Amino acid sequence: TRNTVDIDFTDSAFRRPISFTDNMDFIIGSLGEDGAFFASDLTEVDVDANNDIDKVVDGLNMSDMTKDAVRKSHEKRMKKGKDAHKSTGSSVYFHRFETFGSLSNKDWVVTLPDAELALGCACGVGWAACITSRRFLRTFTSGGNQGPVFWLNGEPVTIVGRSRFVAVIYHEGMPMPDGTQKLGYTIYDAISAETIA
Repeated sequence: TRNTVDIDFTDSAFRRPISFTDNMDFIIGSLGEDGAFFASDLTEVDVDANNDIDKVVDGLNMSDMTKDAVRKSHEKRMKKGKDAHKSTGSSVYFHRFETFGSLSNKDWVVTLPDAELALGCACGVGWAACITSRRFLRTFTSGGNQGPVFWLNGEPVTIVGRSRFVAVIYHEGMPMPDGTQKLGYTIYDAISAETIA
């Protein structure tokens, strides 16, 4: 089955509605000023099924150069695998709203390291970020380059961002006997990679 992602804006005079096919089975997503950021679940990869990557990549609106890079990355990962089935990390996908160049060069996809699950995602002006099951905050430019990776002080709860700032909420410890949660937060400048609070 194929799913479709539809994004409608309240001010349709400013931005037109967006619709594209979800070939990666997204489980979470976020809208920001520059685009939409999505993440998939962990996937079991069949090492013998190298042709399946062609179906996934061809369905994405990316340049041929980016598609070739995704295919090479997939082949490299498959050569390392000794098992017939291997769990890979979540795939994160950024869909840019506007672009000055070719439409096929505006979107990008990155696969996280093996067994690393994206638990939340956010995006703002010039950046996108996700929190993961390994207690990382992974930042990316809106062009797809990975930025700094931050180690979180506790298990991640959620992430939110706007403009150039991203806030991560995390557990500071085990729940109290009455079930009360103790949460902490950190605010980062996603562009300069500085900790704000």
